[in-house]
Amino acid sequence: MCYNSGVELSLDVSLDRKNSLGIIDSLSAGFRLLVRRLDLLILPVLLDIWLWFMPPLSIAPLLERLATFYGQATDVEGFPVELAEMSNQVSEGLALLGETSNLWTLLANTWLMHMPSMMAAIGVLPGTSSILVDRILAAGGLVFVLSLCGIFVGTVFLELVAHALPIGNGEKPQGLSHFANSIFRHYGRIIAFVLIVGLGVLLAYLPASFFVGVVAVLSPALSSFLVLFLAIATMLLLFHLYFVVAAIILDDLTIFAAIRQSIQLVRGSFLTAFGFFLVTWFITIGFMLILGPLAKNVPAGTAIAILVNSFLGAGLATALFIFYRTHLLRLAEEESI
Repeated sequence: MCYNSGVELSLDVSLDRKNSLGIIDSLSAGFRLLVRRLDLLILPVLLDIWLWFMPPLSIAPLLERLATFYGQATDVEGFPVELAEMSNQVSEGLALLGETSNLWTLLANTWLMHMPSMMAAIGVLPGTSSILVDRILAAGGLVFVLSLCGIFVGTVFLELVAHALPIGNGEKPQGLSHFANSIFRHYGRIIAFVLIVGLGVLLAYLPASFFVGVVAVLSPALSSFLVLFLAIATMLLLFHLYFVVAAIILDDLTIFAAIRQSIQLVRGSFLTAFGFFLVTWFITIGFMLILGPLAKNVPAGTAIAILVNSFLGAGLATALFIFYRTHLLRLAEEESI
């Protein structure tokens, strides 16, 4: 079953080809639909309950050893002052990261799969006993498996959101087996997409890192500029791929077709798309600042924070799909004129 232009969201908003929704309209439409489909909160809430009650899997011992290595590197005679300061900062950051680490949070893939999770955001609650993972192979295996599981959980969540929306060129699954096939098909494509992007970034960064390292010996200031340039270039690349997952799930596109479509959408509506990203990011951060302290007031505050954050995150994910689809239709209409 395919949904084209002229479809009503039953939210007093028309999604036709001539009227793409702006940032505020997309957000409004997303939360209006969510109010009528509160069942979309079930999976995020269950995930946060799991993270709440499961003992954290901490890699603090591994990160402490790594922090010690960086700290001792500065004791070498003739070590550049600028690099020594950077190494000390890295050492302190690794030690802090180890204290708050919890591998279970990999189940909540927020950036790629837009999976809301209050417990993943606030980290380990005070007084919680952790399970220490002090072997590299064990930690690596857990990271790998839990990352795959996190993408799968996010795929299920976004499939449910897409199924609730009357838009998209992808067929809406009508039975449980059909829905399961859709989940695993899209899950495989998203995994392949992650591998392709990860491999591409790695192949680009290996020679770039070597070059920056050589420059750092000659000119630390120039190397800092090069690091900043690489960071900005990476962020721009990833932003152009911001709608790939939406294209895969909502329009059932193949990997490279989804990549092309995401790049075309960002190029055609760069300022609006960037504005949508910024607005949703500020909303998320703003509510985290409010809900974070509340969540640490166990148990009532934690429960309230989980419910509010799940509603907020699910609404933003729904709005993302609406924004993506309506702007895609507008660009298609402009090209046909």
